[in-house]
Amino acid sequence: MKTKYSNILIILLAFITSLLICEIFCEFIIKFPKYSVEKQLFGIQKSRYSQRIFKPNSDYLSRESGYKVYKRNNIGFTGNDININDSSYKNIFLLGSSFVEAIQVEPDSMASSVFNSYLRNNHSKYQVINCAAGGHDMYDSYFRFQYFGRIFGFSKIIYILDGVWMHENNNLDFNVGDNFGKINNSLFLRIHDILRNNSSLLNLFTEYLKEELVIGNVRNVELEVGPGKDNFNVLPNLEKCISQFGTKYSSDFILLSLDNNHSGLNDTLKSYCEKNNINFVSDTTIITDENILNGRGHLNKRGNDLLAKKIINVFEEFIGKKENE
Repeated sequence: MKTKYSNILIILLAFITSLLICEIFCEFIIKFPKYSVEKQLFGIQKSRYSQRIFKPNSDYLSRESGYKVYKRNNIGFTGNDININDSSYKNIFLLGSSFVEAIQVEPDSMASSVFNSYLRNNHSKYQVINCAAGGHDMYDSYFRFQYFGRIFGFSKIIYILDGVWMHENNNLDFNVGDNFGKINNSLFLRIHDILRNNSSLLNLFTEYLKEELVIGNVRNVELEVGPGKDNFNVLPNLEKCISQFGTKYSSDFILLSLDNNHSGLNDTLKSYCEKNNINFVSDTTIITDENILNGRGHLNKRGNDLLAKKIINVFEEFIGKKENE
């Protein structure tokens, strides 16, 4: 009996030692980042029960760039650090999905960072907050902005539409709920976050499972618009979101469409925006094979440079030119 317990103890110690060695290898040798989630909030992304808020200056993994590790800025977003102590700065919020969030390229090469550098050199009272987030459609982005716009304050909003997709939701309600912005304190979630925040190994394992079991299974509805096409199951909701932004923020809101997959879509959006006095610009030359990673992913460095130039043009047309009048 004594020998049996001794063997169990040896096996247990060997298992624990193996885990410790793997943890050391993950954290210090391959430098796989930890979860780095500060808290999870209700209501700021409608397609999820609660949304993660990342710690400032935390590391994150970029798979598409070749499994490189980059760092978030001083407010936990992608892009350059911003000045949060000087209220004289005018914040320009960039909204959108993963194409704008741009975790696939180095922070200094992101379109938001290039745009921010331009502003520092030419319009120093402005700065950029890249509030875009992967998996966010325009409806999600509206609520995300409701939260962060109140925290940091804003001058202008530029929403970048990289394609026509929305999470399935036929009943859009733009009112914030009673729990909006409140912390999700469920015991399971707190344990989950604590473990992943303190273990590179566990975060690696969880990310692997997510990659294998979740990615690619998200059900989005896409729109196809063109001559003879009448599949408008997404367009009405998209127009509702555009209208909500336009009604609430008027000339402070600008819509930039990069879509080049749906014939006639940009003309449809342009007509809709003109009727509703909403600032609208489109560009079909940015999301092309030579401007995306591996010809099928997110924007590469060249694509981000081109997007930055377009955003700068939009800024000068709708904001900078008026400032100089």
